[in-house]
Amino acid sequence: MKRIDHGIYALQYASRTASVRGEHFYGHDADCGGHYPIDYFVWAVCRPDDVVLVDGGFTRETALDRGNRDYLADPVDLLALLGRSADEVSHLVLSHLHYDHTGHVDAFPNARIHVQQRELDFWGGPLASRGVHAHLHVASDVAAVVRLANEGRVTVHDGDALIDESISLHLVGGHTPGMQVMAIATVAGPVVLASDASHFYENLEQDKPYAIVTDLPAMYTAFDRLRELAGVGGVIVPGHDPRIRDRHATMSNTNGLVTILSESACR
Repeated sequence: MKRIDHGIYALQYASRTASVRGEHFYGHDADCGGHYPIDYFVWAVCRPDDVVLVDGGFTRETALDRGNRDYLADPVDLLALLGRSADEVSHLVLSHLHYDHTGHVDAFPNARIHVQQRELDFWGGPLASRGVHAHLHVASDVAAVVRLANEGRVTVHDGDALIDESISLHLVGGHTPGMQVMAIATVAGPVVLASDASHFYENLEQDKPYAIVTDLPAMYTAFDRLRELAGVGGVIVPGHDPRIRDRHATMSNTNGLVTILSESACR
């Protein structure tokens, strides 16, 4: 992989404080009723001529429908804080097809969308409407991905893939059948955007799987893969942890909504 001086940013668009540990950790957590807030992010990799975006968040309407979620800013407006526009997004990587990652797939008119075949197969199949799965996705979002695929705007992967010489995608499964993560080769070392392969630092660092899981062994091996991709000097960024701001600097004049994961001039 070629190391590039990318600017990588975590853009927080929503939060939920009315959540407890029992929602977030597999099995019976010793403090399952303990308060454990969750934040919602999309991630922007800024380059001189374009932006690679990871995930599409959920919409303000979805936040109202589901309740107990503070909607802080639209992802497109957060991009504007970086001086970038929706038109500049050249790639939109969908880590998986849960509702909080698919809400704005139509918002980036020039983006090539990346998704795993196993993910499309699962959410287009009969199990998507059963049990907890029905709550975890928005059928119209999945339909939008399928429509864009029919229009030729979606690249469907079957395993690991390259966006370009510095950005790679890796199928890990576990949380969902087609869960994929992104690794970015920067001059300071790898940055691995785990998304929901590890919701929180605690999942990965204490080897504690998240509560929502389709394949438990795969979730454990996903932890191993994240560590392998980061190597000795790399950084792993979990998908929903409010403590991201404690480990990285927030960008000034953004009210803490933009966290700098790897700094460079966005332009």
